[in-house]
Amino acid sequence: MPSKKDSSKRANAKARRASGSNKRSKDAKSKQREFPASKDSSTETETEELSVKLTIKLPGGKTKTDISVGPNELVQDVRQCIIESLETCEHTCFSLHHKGKRLNDYKELHEEGITSDDILDLVEDPYSEREARIHVMHLRELLAGPFKQEITSVGADPGLSFFSTVTDSIGSTNEVKGNGKTNGNAGGLTKASSSKDSEKLSETKALKNPFANFEFGKVTLTDFVPNNFQKGHIKCLESLFLSGWNPTPHERRYRGDLFYLGVKTLENQTFHITASVTGFFINKSTDKVFDASPRTDLKTYHAHSLIKLLRANSPEFNQNFEMLQAYIAKHNVLEILSVSTCLPNYPWAVKRNKQVYDLGRVTGVYLDFGVDGVESIRDWNEEIQAQREYPKNDIKDRVFRERLLNKTQTDFAESATRGAIAVVNGNAASFNPRDSEEEHMYIYNNIFFSKALDTRGMFDKLGGDEAAYVAANKDLEGIRTFSSLDIEGLYTLGSVIVDYKGVRVVCQSVVPGIFRRGDESIVYGYFDNGQDETRLSAEPKFHEALKDASRALHLAEHSVSDKKGNTVKLYTSLETKGLVGDDGRRYLFDLYRLNPVDIEFLENECKPREDSSMPAYPHKMTLLRPELMEVFWDHKLRLAYKEKSLEKLKNSDQENQTKEVQGSAETTTDTLPKGEEEVEKSEPKECLRDDNVKGAATDKENGIPNETKQEEEAASNNEAASNNEAASNNEKPSEERVVDSSDLNEFNLAFNADAFTDYNRPENDEVNAQVASDEKNVREVSKFLRETIIPTLIVEFVTFNVSPMVGLSLTKTLHRRGINMRYLGFILEKIDQSDDKHRLEHIRHLCIHEMIIRACKRILRSLLREASITYAPNIVSHFFNCLLGVKLNPNPQATIPDVRPPNDTCKYSYLSLTPDLLHQKIRDEVKLRFRYALAEDYVDSEIRVLPLLREICQRVGIQIAAQNYHFVKKSKKDSKKNKRTTTFIPEDIINLLPVVRHAAPKCNFAEETYEAGRLSIAQGDRKFGEELLSQATSLHEQSYGFLHPETAKCYSALAMCSYHNDDLAATLDFQRKATVIFERTLGVDSAEAVHGYLYLGLFEHATGNTELGLRYMRHALYYWELIYGAWHPDEATALNNIGMMLQSIRDFEGSLKFFERAKDTQQAVFGNDHLVTAESYHTLAKALSQAQDYKAALNAERFAYNIFKNQCGENHIKTQEVDLYLKEMTKNAVETAKKQKLLMEQAKVASKPGAPVKSRPDLDNTAGSKKKSASKK
Repeated sequence: MPSKKDSSKRANAKARRASGSNKRSKDAKSKQREFPASKDSSTETETEELSVKLTIKLPGGKTKTDISVGPNELVQDVRQCIIESLETCEHTCFSLHHKGKRLNDYKELHEEGITSDDILDLVEDPYSEREARIHVMHLRELLAGPFKQEITSVGADPGLSFFSTVTDSIGSTNEVKGNGKTNGNAGGLTKASSSKDSEKLSETKALKNPFANFEFGKVTLTDFVPNNFQKGHIKCLESLFLSGWNPTPHERRYRGDLFYLGVKTLENQTFHITASVTGFFINKSTDKVFDASPRTDLKTYHAHSLIKLLRANSPEFNQNFEMLQAYIAKHNVLEILSVSTCLPNYPWAVKRNKQVYDLGRVTGVYLDFGVDGVESIRDWNEEIQAQREYPKNDIKDRVFRERLLNKTQTDFAESATRGAIAVVNGNAASFNPRDSEEEHMYIYNNIFFSKALDTRGMFDKLGGDEAAYVAANKDLEGIRTFSSLDIEGLYTLGSVIVDYKGVRVVCQSVVPGIFRRGDESIVYGYFDNGQDETRLSAEPKFHEALKDASRALHLAEHSVSDKKGNTVKLYTSLETKGLVGDDGRRYLFDLYRLNPVDIEFLENECKPREDSSMPAYPHKMTLLRPELMEVFWDHKLRLAYKEKSLEKLKNSDQENQTKEVQGSAETTTDTLPKGEEEVEKSEPKECLRDDNVKGAATDKENGIPNETKQEEEAASNNEAASNNEAASNNEKPSEERVVDSSDLNEFNLAFNADAFTDYNRPENDEVNAQVASDEKNVREVSKFLRETIIPTLIVEFVTFNVSPMVGLSLTKTLHRRGINMRYLGFILEKIDQSDDKHRLEHIRHLCIHEMIIRACKRILRSLLREASITYAPNIVSHFFNCLLGVKLNPNPQATIPDVRPPNDTCKYSYLSLTPDLLHQKIRDEVKLRFRYALAEDYVDSEIRVLPLLREICQRVGIQIAAQNYHFVKKSKKDSKKNKRTTTFIPEDIINLLPVVRHAAPKCNFAEETYEAGRLSIAQGDRKFGEELLSQATSLHEQSYGFLHPETAKCYSALAMCSYHNDDLAATLDFQRKATVIFERTLGVDSAEAVHGYLYLGLFEHATGNTELGLRYMRHALYYWELIYGAWHPDEATALNNIGMMLQSIRDFEGSLKFFERAKDTQQAVFGNDHLVTAESYHTLAKALSQAQDYKAALNAERFAYNIFKNQCGENHIKTQEVDLYLKEMTKNAVETAKKQKLLMEQAKVASKPGAPVKSRPDLDNTAGSKKKSASKK
């Protein structure tokens, strides 16, 4: 058992690594990038400043501790570093002093005159009631261990990470140095290794091979949570709770008593403890007698820290607390920090938690918010708007402002989520109870709640509730768009959408005075409350403020009229409203019509047609996406510049320049935006890409695969290719670079958000001409989407520039190109018509799955919406049985809960749901919403059970038990073990989760710096690009915090940069951080986390730590098969890399299954005559040769040779290379056949019957003579 000192040192090292400076020095060891001082760290953006080393002198003067921070850190950040460090964690209420002077917590260190090597004194401060509560909560968090379950959490296991579990203890003896070398060769072989040592090492590693018992397709939910993952912690106390003697008597308050605690130790002793202004002391109270005086009979009855007091009076607490600290120190620091700047991810499959009796759990609300709960009440609107008004003159101000906004918006989203659950469950009181339930509105925790229903008839002509449901989401998109513009003088509401138990709840911050003021507060747009007279207004100041926004969003100014003939000009849609609050701020709301309608879709699909079997689309809220508007505007701008340049060149009669301009002004499809998620994935993914991994080279000296260098070269080459591609997507064509700003002002293209809508306008020729022009522009955009954007996306799919893995990735891919999800059916039609249909099979499968998932989501939500919460497990389990469990039970019966509301009639739709009815509903829903007819046998031909189950759970918000589910009938023996008659039962449904969408703010400056860094690398300036990426990472850390997916994106980019610079220590550090963050914020089974583990496995292998790398690879491969299944194009890359890693530990037989699977995948995707298929056969042939299966190797190499010969010709270098391998393998095969023939002949000679060998012939003769004499007698 490690000592307290050792464990504290390790923990403090991690804490310092999580709280050091941002500098990356040239020294190899210090290149490992460090965090700022805390999760709410400084606003310093200069990454090249030296760190400040401080010595903290603890109370008593006997012990000291050292920390390292940035020079511009706040004193508050240093305090937070001390509180989070395990060796000083017992201190929470203190101040820092320097040379006898108390430091201001909110000043920077240099402002207080602090320099490196200074000594700061930690001085214990008196407690207030709030500080004492914080101290007790801090202790409870420490006792909870690394995995904390918040009492206000809406689901099980938020922010989960399996990193330390997967890593286990491997690699602890194989430390990576800054130069990428390892201490010892435990993880890999060197040229100096003798053959005997190699054989022994390979035998040892074969026993530890993580893929030793791996089988493809054997994926069950039992393994979703690793078997060795333990959330339990070391128990230090029986219980810690608020005493029944609270609140403190009035006379004791004036003697310093704040509140009373009860503690039951592991020795079964109960202490009553007083929290006072001087600290904590044990009093003489019992459960029956109150006596607040100190227990002076104890040796230590008072201490400033409760931890110190418990250590002195409970030996078992002291011992176990040290063990707990050591256990926490073993985890990555990012696994321990709380997710506070974004919403944590909740896994859809969880282990059943064992409920533990804890009296202190219910005290958490008081400890968090105080006796009256005042601390939980916040004026959200004032906080959000005031923070938007913070100065943004320099980088420091901007970063500080972005950090505050991001944190407040996250807090607002969490509070809104809890409030929405209370609204749906009936735990919030409506302020208009006399109206119908659908019209009820709520104010809860200073947040306004309403349901996304058409209660006022605003959307009668557009689709009613269906249109209102879509409008809520479009409004959120509009808020996000305006917030990103950051226009001075315009404000938007804090807004969140929560889908829970089938109900969509809109949550908004409350504008001051909105419930007291009349309609006169609406000063911009059209207002009709259905009761009073309609109003149309456009206040000049509001209109002027919108001018900059309209220029950025390409909104056309247009004239509108009311019924009285009053005419005003608006930039936004008629439905968008502007309001002046009591605080004098101008607010925009109802931003759902920020973009024009998709007129081509509206005219063709939103009404019944005689020539089509498709039903009319359910609503007319079919708007174009803002990304499409931006792309089309850019497209038209390039065309205008091209035309203008050609005209100038024509006039000057310069043919050479004409050719140059024509060559540079390519078709505008090059301007289509590449999906960010693919670019992010492509950079590190290039070291995995299969068509550049040409197989492992072999060291002739010892026959050991030496593929590490090739992997590095492949990574470098493909990184360059990725950067060139990124450059082609971001770099402006040559004629655009020479155009001046006056040309930009001459180009005037804007879009009327009210085009093709039924709005009043003045009747005159000028307005009519403008309307015709506006409608022409909008129709062009709509056609551009169908005729250019979608066909270009199909080309990207065919060339594998874009290769989404899950439905969420597909959705992002389409949205970032401006394609609405209603076009999934149209995309499938284009795929079916494509000549490269075989290459698009994975996209076709993904699109069909996505349509089925969205149809199931709507059906299941409607079933949940009509019943009470107690029916939810029964509804969900029966729905899954009808959808996925038909092969086990073709006729599942719905169940009803044992506990039901009184007077419940039990007349719900789910009770009559059957598999046939459900499948018909899904077909109808897909036909209605995606204009596509599913095949009758789509259940058998298209559905992959576990990926479908996963995405439905995530979209609807369901947590199920992580266990093995039987979807087909088993043998009689297995049937006896599984006594279930259906796949799912209500007890399998653990929880219903809210699905949350909120307008998360973007740190524009950090994003711009990140994109500039990537572009510089793409253009060849790697050094400058890496500096920009390092600065972008620092900005992301300070704006978003560490535990945020945007920060993880930066870590991934820096990991790849470090990999190309041969700095493997920094590579591993960055990639570990990125992987843990992706797990905790996006999910342990997210595509980003899966790729993170794949990269991490390769990087560990590059350092020689192959066993740990294979462990990461197996972990990633399990989730890959879980979230997608087999035959994804990118899977072949990972499989080939796993095969080469297994070869490096001489497991040649084990590597074959991965090379064969990679070959099968690429052959299915590319076809039998593609060069990639040939390369996969070539790789497989070499693997078979190393496994000494020369006959099979010869067949595979012959197949590869024929493809190369047919595609490239006999004289091509690749054909000749394969031909040499083919001749060598033929020679080996012949020699092997001769040896086998000789061995067989020798075996035959040895097996022929001959004269019996007589070991004792004398005995045989004696026996024979005796027989003869006996016969004569």
